[in-house]
Formats: sequence, structure tokens, C-alpha cells
Amino acid sequence: MHTIASINLVTASWVAVITYMVVILFFVIRGARKISNISDYAVGSIAFSPIAVGLALAASMTSAATFIINPGFIALYGISAVISYAIVLPAAAMISLVVLTKGFRKHGSNVKALTMAQWMGTRYNSKGYSLFFAFLSLLLITFIVLIVVGLTKIMSKSLDVSELSILIGIVLIFVFLALHTINLLQQFIISFFFAKNDSR
Repeated sequence: MHTIASINLVTASWVAVITYMVVILFFVIRGARKISNISDYAVGSIAFSPIAVGLALAASMTSAATFIINPGFIALYGISAVISYAIVLPAAAMISLVVLTKGFRKHGSNVKALTMAQWMGTRYNSKGYSLFFAFLSLLLITFIVLIVVGLTKIMSKSLDVSELSILIGIVLIFVFLALHTINLLQQFIISFFFAKNDSR
């Protein structure tokens, strides 16, 4: 396959990808051993260390789009995009975490909410609101597709492999993407039945 990457770069990319897969697999197996029920899976437990919580937060706020999609927006929109992504967005995220986290956690603990849709439904006592947020959660599947396509484009060039092979590899090997999709579906189903039971 023709590539603009050198042999050394291709080899380094393979080493980096394999190392990343091994490290992720280690943490997945280690984390799975600490999960005893659906609550631990959905929202975690007190057993999680602050470091693990911080890493989970960083992972949820940072994705492949941060390194693949966002640079394109910055190249297109210039300084306004730099201000938005590098200053306003991080500042807003940190301020909202400081201001809202305590109340958010308190209500979630009181009602034992496992999903965002469930939390919104109980907070505002609205079945429709709960279903609306469940539907929004389901739409996040489109973002996963965007990330997979972006990764396929980048990795096919870095690893000197056809895009179809990389796409199949991502879908089959990076199991956490599939699990995330299942989690979104699970949130929708749980929220649907939760709202249904509340209406009785």
C-alpha cells in the first residue's frame, strides 16, 4: 500500500497502538473485578480512588475528536475557535463542575439515579423530560460513528493499512466503543421503563 509515512513511523505507530491496547485491556479487566452490581457500573462506588475518578472525568471530556475533529474547526474558524476551545470551554467546564457537582450528586444519591435521564425525570418530576434525555443519550451513537471514522482515517495512514481493515479492527478489537454503545442503549431502556413505572 502506498503511504507518505516512513517505515520507522509506521513501526512506531504499530508499537504505540499495541501498547495502548494492552494498557487499556489491563485497566478494563482490573475495573471489571471491582464491579458487583449495575449501580457500580453506571455511576461507580466509594471504592473508586480519586485518581480513577479524575481519569474517568478526563476520558469523558476528552475523545478522539479532541485531536482529530477539533483541529479542523480551529483551522477553519481561526482565532475565534482557539478562544472557544482553549479558553471558554475549559473554563466553563471547570466552573460548572465546582458549582453544580455537589447538588447534582446529592439529588442523584437521594433518588439512586443510574442515568442522566433518570436524574432529570426525578429532579423535575417529568416523565416526558426523562424520555427526552433518554432519546438524547441514544443520539450519542452518531458521535461514536464520527470518532470511528476519524480514527480510521488517521490510523490507516499511520499503520499503512487499508481503511476497511482498520475500520473492521476498530469495531472488533476496541471493545470499549461497542460497550459504550450498549451503555447508551441501556440508558434509554432503563429510563423508558423508569418513566413508565413512574406514571403508574
